[in-house]
Amino acid sequence: MKQFIFFLFLILPKTVYSQINFSISGVVHDANNNIIEYGDVLIISKKSEKILMYTFIENGKFYLNNIKKGDYILRINAISYEDIKQEITINNNLNLKFSLTLKDNLLNEVEITAHKRLIQNRKGNILVNVENSILSAEPTTTNLLAKLPKLQINETQETIEIIGKGTPLIYVDNQQVSFQMLSTLQVDEIKTIEIINNPSVKYEANANSVLLITLKKNKSDGLKILLKETVAFKSFFNNYLSSYINLKKDKNEIKLSISYNNINVWERNKTSYSIPKKNIQSNHLLTAITNRKQAIFNGGFYHQINKNDYFSISANTQVQEEPFFFNTLTNYTKNNTHNIIDTETDDLGSRFFTTATLNYQKQFKNSDILFFGAQHVFYLKKVTNNITNIINNETSNFERTQDFSIDSYNFKINYEKKFSKDNLLEAGMSFLKTETINDNNTIAYNFTEKNKALYIQLSSKLFEKLEYSLGFRVEENTAFGYFENTKNDQFYRKNTFLFPKLNIHFPLKRKQSFTFNYNKSIVRPPFSSVSNTSAYVNPYIEFTGNLKLKNAITDELSLNYIFNKKALTLTYSYTKTPIKLYTFDYNSLEEIATIRPLNLKKRTSISLETNIPVAYKSWSSENSLSFIYSKFTSNNSIKTILQPYIYYYSNQKFSINNTSSFNVNLWGTTLKGEGPFNTKSIFTINTSFQKKIKNVDITLSYNDIFNTFEFNETHTFPNINGNTLFFTDVNAISLSLKYDFGKIKKSNYKSKAINNTKRIR
Repeated sequence: MKQFIFFLFLILPKTVYSQINFSISGVVHDANNNIIEYGDVLIISKKSEKILMYTFIENGKFYLNNIKKGDYILRINAISYEDIKQEITINNNLNLKFSLTLKDNLLNEVEITAHKRLIQNRKGNILVNVENSILSAEPTTTNLLAKLPKLQINETQETIEIIGKGTPLIYVDNQQVSFQMLSTLQVDEIKTIEIINNPSVKYEANANSVLLITLKKNKSDGLKILLKETVAFKSFFNNYLSSYINLKKDKNEIKLSISYNNINVWERNKTSYSIPKKNIQSNHLLTAITNRKQAIFNGGFYHQINKNDYFSISANTQVQEEPFFFNTLTNYTKNNTHNIIDTETDDLGSRFFTTATLNYQKQFKNSDILFFGAQHVFYLKKVTNNITNIINNETSNFERTQDFSIDSYNFKINYEKKFSKDNLLEAGMSFLKTETINDNNTIAYNFTEKNKALYIQLSSKLFEKLEYSLGFRVEENTAFGYFENTKNDQFYRKNTFLFPKLNIHFPLKRKQSFTFNYNKSIVRPPFSSVSNTSAYVNPYIEFTGNLKLKNAITDELSLNYIFNKKALTLTYSYTKTPIKLYTFDYNSLEEIATIRPLNLKKRTSISLETNIPVAYKSWSSENSLSFIYSKFTSNNSIKTILQPYIYYYSNQKFSINNTSSFNVNLWGTTLKGEGPFNTKSIFTINTSFQKKIKNVDITLSYNDIFNTFEFNETHTFPNINGNTLFFTDVNAISLSLKYDFGKIKKSNYKSKAINNTKRIR
């Protein structure tokens, strides 16, 4: 790697300094130093007054290159602002800054409808513009995420994965949240969603990828109220009711949301397995019904101390009761003896989740920024199982109870020092302590983990064009687990890891660029996986945790090429001891099959991804296509056939007028073979129609219209062969009504991330 960087830096100066043309880059903001998000920039000939070059303002910045030496007129246009015309002389590269003035004859309230690309590729990362798009009308955040490229809600509907990358860290406005907390987020508040494939060292080391959700910045002081109700017709009726209040006065801002959801879930799982050495064959069909009553409270207070300093505190609480019933019909054969088992489980379950976050930011006169954050998370899940087994007409009953809790504290300090416009040094430290207790039928297992981290990153420019960031993160991780009633089976682990990260970005022309990334990351298992949790299916198979799970270390290289709004990305990754969450295994001592998380020996993955946008008049199309080769290797797996696969995504939008639009969204994967794991093809298609009438948004959606969305995976190992098929209840017609009253100006509400809530579930 060192030789590569040295060689790159050696040859690039000759290329760059041989140029005879120059470039202009600029930053555009208003009188209050807020960035101008959209606008036009033109280079006009001073002699002929003809337009020679054009670009657009995006998030307050613009860039023009290949400009010949000479005198020109630079013109900047932005809606609602006075135009700027300035004479400039080009004899070197220029970095400019502009401040625009609001027009005097503006109306008090103006609604502007602008068309912006729904999906963009930026340096290998995917940016989705939700604001003012048809996606903003989705009834829930989960529905929205399920329609985005490369994102997949897993078969349990409780986690999210990025195709080819695994489970991401989730951030909302720089505050890390769990997947469960996304249900508290109002879709109407979302501005953009970014899939960061190469996160920097300021994110936790277990950030192989990051899902960054940025909320809107509102426009006026006052009171804003949002009321929304969504009814969905699936196998059963579902109802979602929520209210949102935002009050801003001077330097203080308060946010509060309350939701009540009545969710009725239908699920079905068909599983079969065989154990050749034991002459065992088994198959079962499980049908489950859950009636989940869910209350969510979310609130926060923000105080702007001065222009750059602020203090904020926020809290989130989710309470839900989930009585559920499932029936399992099993055919079990051992040594040619056949048994039929009818299992009925009538369960009482509840969950309680709460998190509180404290942020403080101080900016010094030399523009250095100090940030301090503290966060506490508590999670409690209680389950009582009332189980009845009828085996060959003989009935037996028993009861199991299980309490699982997580208590986590986290502290973070970050310091940013800006030496110049293009030179930024970031350094920080964090401390995390998490304790879990799982009391499973009087057998309690305690697990404690501590994580200390230091990181530093330098972002700068070389040779005017080449941008780079180089960072290092060091983490010391200590984990200790034990059963309360015995000193045996104690678990202890202490490791120190170094995680380097490198990003190099080189623009060739205005519409072309190369980005190179190297990323070393770690995947630590969810806390519920490193416990003695279990979910009873029948007398011969259970879903369980794994107390001996190891961390997984990944090295990844990627090269991204962008040309004319299209993108091509090549990625290679190697993972040591990868974690496969739902894997068949056999416990020969207890003579029971399990589906549990396991470490395999290694995983190798190569992918080639292309993003192609198309637009014509009122029609726009965003398309993504990935060719992926992935191979798991296990110490005990038998030889299997590898099958590279294709992931495809397409979103078609038809704008009927300024208040109505129609959308068709589809995605899927072909048959894939990853060594011991083979997954059948997946395909789903969704449609939605949106209509806005004054302050009311009406959305009619039809998800998975052909009812084809299902997961079917086969596992092949020497001691056990298994197949599982999950039928998910996503085929639904839903109607959403959203009432929006009021307006907020210059919202400053901020809150930053400090905790590893990705693992809390």
